Order: sequence, then C-alpha cells, then structure tokens
Amino acid sequence: MLPTSELLRALVVISLRRKIVSEDRYKGKIMNLLKHLLILPLFILLISCGDKNAEQQIATDAPASSTDAELIKLKELINLPVKPAWVKWELNKVTEPTGKLDTNDWSIIARMTLEKNDIKILANTQLPIKVMKLPAYAVEPWMEDLLATNFKLDENGEYKPLGTTLSAEQFYRDPLITGAIYMISETEILLFLQTE
Repeated sequence: MLPTSELLRALVVISLRRKIVSEDRYKGKIMNLLKHLLILPLFILLISCGDKNAEQQIATDAPASSTDAELIKLKELINLPVKPAWVKWELNKVTEPTGKLDTNDWSIIARMTLEKNDIKILANTQLPIKVMKLPAYAVEPWMEDLLATNFKLDENGEYKPLGTTLSAEQFYRDPLITGAIYMISETEILLFLQTE
C-alpha cells in the first residue's frame, strides 16, 4: 500500500491531468468555433464580389415562368400560331356579371415574348374594327408595369390601350372567340381572349 503522501501526490497529478485534458477539449471547441466564424465573413465577401451584370440581367429579364409544360397547357385552351420564347398566362373567371358577360364566362390573359418574325406574322391579320378595352376582371398583379405604361384606366374601370392593338383571331379557339393583341414592344405582346 502507498503512503498517504504519495497517494495525495498521485491524486493531485491525476487531477491536474484531467484539468489539462478538459482545457485542451475546451480550447479545441473554441478553435473550431473560431474557424467557422472566420469562414462566414469570407463566404459573405465572396458572394458580394459576384458578377454585378448578372444581377442587372436578372432584374431586366422577363420572369422565368415559361416552360414547355406551361405552353402545352396554354395550347390546350387556345391556338398558338407562333411559339413564344417566353410566356406567363392566367385563366380568369368573370366574378360579377357585366354587359354581355355573366359568371359562366372566362378569359385568358397572356404576356408573351416573340421573335420579330413572329410579330410580323401576327401583324398581317386584319385590325379590329373597334379597339377592345381590357376589362378589370382580367388584370393580374404581374401586369402592373404594363398597365402603367401601355393602358389608361377609363371611367368604367376598363383599361384602354395607348398603343397598337391587333386582332387576336389567330389565337381563337371555341369558346374563346373574342379578344385582342396589345403591342407592348417590338417583341412583346399582351394577349386577351374571352368567351362571349
């Protein structure tokens, strides 16, 4: 058996070793945390140094809504005499009867980007006899920029086009038998078709 003084000395040595080991673990945890804290600002710095032109391009490009699946769905409802490079569309039901329209009627509103040659094909159709206004029930939130620059709200709550309006006859498919193409730019149109 060990004398008491040696036993105490052994306990002190064991206690000190445990303390050193626990301090080393504590230091390891702190170092690991510091590594992660240093990586975060570096990561943020790298992200902020990205291509600024890409951000501007994303902001000016049309929203990425057009897919082949969306075109297939749209083609089931209307004729597509040309294939849009990009399209965003909505189906709207008439909620309140007005004029000839009742709650069984509905419409399609579609914003499309086309090739210049495709625009020429659409422009070859006869112009409508009278300018068709865009009814308020067909307006979608994603159209706000178009409405502000290309339409004027009249006293009846309908939107009168400020630019060129073309016949939408090439897009008609029963029961969508009336409508208009509103020219937004040289390659962009807003198509409105409704039942009647």
